[in-house]
Amino acid sequence: MAHVGAELQSMTRRLRALQRQMSRRSSAAVALEPSKPEEVVDGPVTVFLKVPPHARRVLAVFELTGRNATLAARFLAAQNGLDMREPTSLPQVLAAAVEHAYLKVATMLEKHWQGGGRTRSQRKWLRRFRLNFGFRLGRARAQAVMPLEEMRAKASAFWRWMNHVHADSSAPLLLLNMDETSVALKPTAHVGTVGRVVANQAPKAIAAASLAEMRARFTLMCTICADTQVQPLLPQILLSNGRTLGKKPKVDKLRGNLLVWNQKSAWACHATLRKYISLLGSRLSEAAPGHEYVLLLDCAPSHLHTSIRRQAKLSHIRLVYLPSGLTRSLQPADTDLFARLKSRLSELYCLQQSRSVDGVIQPDKWLEILSSAVCSVLPAVKWSKAFRKVGALNGQTEVCQALLTEFGWTSLPPIPSGPPSEEETKAIFPRRKNIDVMQYVLWKQP
Repeated sequence: MAHVGAELQSMTRRLRALQRQMSRRSSAAVALEPSKPEEVVDGPVTVFLKVPPHARRVLAVFELTGRNATLAARFLAAQNGLDMREPTSLPQVLAAAVEHAYLKVATMLEKHWQGGGRTRSQRKWLRRFRLNFGFRLGRARAQAVMPLEEMRAKASAFWRWMNHVHADSSAPLLLLNMDETSVALKPTAHVGTVGRVVANQAPKAIAAASLAEMRARFTLMCTICADTQVQPLLPQILLSNGRTLGKKPKVDKLRGNLLVWNQKSAWACHATLRKYISLLGSRLSEAAPGHEYVLLLDCAPSHLHTSIRRQAKLSHIRLVYLPSGLTRSLQPADTDLFARLKSRLSELYCLQQSRSVDGVIQPDKWLEILSSAVCSVLPAVKWSKAFRKVGALNGQTEVCQALLTEFGWTSLPPIPSGPPSEEETKAIFPRRKNIDVMQYVLWKQP
């Protein structure tokens, strides 16, 4: 019986191979009708083609010759070693086959990607397509669409403003950047090994958290500068509403120069920013005396309040604003800091959670984890590279190629010298704000 079963399996394999061979032949077969009624032909003549009419090279010739079916038919005949003179109807039939294949390409592709093709073939074709044309797997990020000319005008105005700030300084310049980001009490975990759900054996693997813990978020005000000696002394502020962490944190001393400010809301407002600028000015006067301080801010509404400029004047800090809508590309904190910091926070959180008996992290312990993440990332990185790659240092000589590509430039265009005009500066700020922009550009004038 075993011998009979083996023969049946062998016969089945041969039949399937023969079926596949016949299907390939039939798909590349062209039927030739009799060219003249008086010819005696027993039915249509069938010609089998090794190179089918829907081959890419045949369709490429058809397209490159201006969709000339006659030339494509000659090319198809030459590829298959056929004599175009016999039978006389062969040129017309091959030309019609090429045209028919060209018209069916869109339909064939649509059926293929709707499931007509095999899954493995689809994956392999897509992989080759991505490698050949420089694509990658990912998700298209949703963001506001800005015309290319507007992006170029904003970037050029910002770079001209920065060049004017460097030329206008009478002392060594210390460039800083501050931005706010949201941090969660329950950070998103990295991909790892979790238990598989087995019926009646193990529950689903989850990280237990209450609804309040999942919604709990704080605002972290991070400051970076281009000087590695000053960076460890800069204040890093965590804004809390006082409910999750308590009115007074139980941690005696936080690492990374992290301070916790309790207020009515964890959102940053212009009063919070005034307090921050006052603290920053006092820290800078001790850490870097004899410098001129320039603080880069985005165009958030709380940053554009009239009282912020007055407080910055009192603290001897010059304000330069990043173009609205382009902070994702031109702000060093967005390009180089936040992704790195949050990844480190998630890593330390998961490490501490794995060491805990019940896997529960108390808020005071979370605060220690956050301070450790801040301490291990901010003072350990030379942020001057982040300032150079966005064009805020060295006169845009080290702007990264990805940024130029985003703006549609192969090389950096010449940036005019001198301060930007009022119209150029207005392009940096939001249109809805009625701001005297030249007060920021001509900072040293009374």
